[in-house]
Amino acid sequence: MPPIGVFHLASAIVLTKRDFDIITGYTSPDEFVKHISLNSFRAKYFSKLIEEKRYGISDFSSSLDSYLRDVQVAIIESSKAFLKPLAALDKLYDAFNSTIIFNELMNGVKPSILIHAGRLYRDAYKELNKLTNVRELSKILGDLGYRTLADLLVKKNSPIEYLLEVLKLNWFSEEGDYLVERLKAFTSDYIAIMMCLGGSRCSEVSIHSKGLTYEDLKRALSAKSMNELIQALSGTPYNLFSQMLRDLHSLTDVVGALQLSYAMYCANLVVDMYDYLIPLRYYVLALSSSIIIRTLYTSLFSGVGLRELKEVVLRWWPL
Repeated sequence: MPPIGVFHLASAIVLTKRDFDIITGYTSPDEFVKHISLNSFRAKYFSKLIEEKRYGISDFSSSLDSYLRDVQVAIIESSKAFLKPLAALDKLYDAFNSTIIFNELMNGVKPSILIHAGRLYRDAYKELNKLTNVRELSKILGDLGYRTLADLLVKKNSPIEYLLEVLKLNWFSEEGDYLVERLKAFTSDYIAIMMCLGGSRCSEVSIHSKGLTYEDLKRALSAKSMNELIQALSGTPYNLFSQMLRDLHSLTDVVGALQLSYAMYCANLVVDMYDYLIPLRYYVLALSSSIIIRTLYTSLFSGVGLRELKEVVLRWWPL
C-alpha cells in the first residue's frame, strides 16, 4: 500500500475532536459503540457487539484489540521503506510490555499488555495468555527475534533492573529523522518514568535521555508521587506533558493519567510529521486514539468523570 493508501486508511481509523465530542455526549455504551461502528472500516469489528448486545468493558476491549492489531499490520505492510522507524518504536513497546509481564509473573498475576502496540501485542497475544513463568516469556521474545531481551530477562532479578538495562541498549539510539528521534526519546523516558514512579530503586540511574538533561531525568525517575513528577517535568522539554498530567491526575488513577497524557502528547509530536513519515504518523495516532477510546468507554460504563475527561481530551487532542 503506497503512502496515499495509508492516508485513506488512517482517515478511517483516527478519531477527531468532533468524534470525541459526540461519543462523550452519549449516555449509554450502546450509543457509544454505534457511533464507532458508523465508519465502514470499523463496523466489522464492533457491529457484532451491537447485534448481540454485548457492551461490557471486556467485550469492547477485545473488539478494539482485534481492530487495532489489523490496523497496525496494515500500516506496517504499507511499504518496506518505512519499517525502520516503526520497528524501532515497536522495540520500545515490546521492552516495556515485557517488563510489565515480567513484573506480573513475579507477583502471580495474569500477564497483560499495557501499551497496545508492538510485536508482543500483535504476534504473541495468544501465547501470553498461557504464560506461567519468566523463562516462557524469554522464549517468546527469542522467537520474535529479540535475542538480547530474552537473555537479559533471565539474568535480571527484578523488572526495574531489566528495563533500565534494556534502555541502555544501542539499538534504541539509531540516528534518524529528528521528529522520529524525538518520539523515540520521549517514549523511552516515558516507560522509564512509568516503571519508576513511586519506587525507590531509580534515584540513581545510569541511562541517558535524548529528551531531558541527566539531572531532569534523574528528578523525574526519583519522583514519589504524581505531583512530584509534574513538578520535575515542568519547565523541561516535556513541559506540555506535565500540563496534561496536571489536568488528568485528579480525574483518574496514576496509570490512567500517564497513559492518556502519553497518548495526547505523542499525537501532538507526530501530527505535523512530513508526508514521507505518514505510516509512522498514523501508527501513533491510531494507538493514541485507541487509548483515549478505552478510557472514555470505561468512564462512560462506570458513570464517573466522563465530562471532565472529555474537556481534557478536547483541550489537548490535536486533530
